Amino acid sequence: KRIDTMAGGDHGQGAFIFGAKVVVVLSGKTEEDEDESFSFEISVAEVLCTKDTAEILSKTVRDELTKGLKQIQLEKLLFGAVMHEGGSKVSCSFSATPGVASIPISVELYIVG
Repeated sequence: KRIDTMAGGDHGQGAFIFGAKVVVVLSGKTEEDEDESFSFEISVAEVLCTKDTAEILSKTVRDELTKGLKQIQLEKLLFGAVMHEGGSKVSCSFSATPGVASIPISVELYIVG
């Protein structure tokens, strides 16, 4: 049904950390069924430094963070399920995964911090 991503950074205790929480909301099987959801968190970047300044972030993670956030905002996420003997596994990627039938879904991106 939809995918929401909250991303943000924080600094303190000798590090700048940037992470994201991804919430996947699945439609119920029928109109009467409630939607199901699951979420997961990912660590995107960590810069160990006594003082995080714009200059330090510019020289380390800024360009890649900017590129990744633009990709989330502009491209559709390919969401699918990989079936195997033990059950199924969710696949989420911005590029096609061989052998996985995927549905393209726009991601709502919220920057927090």
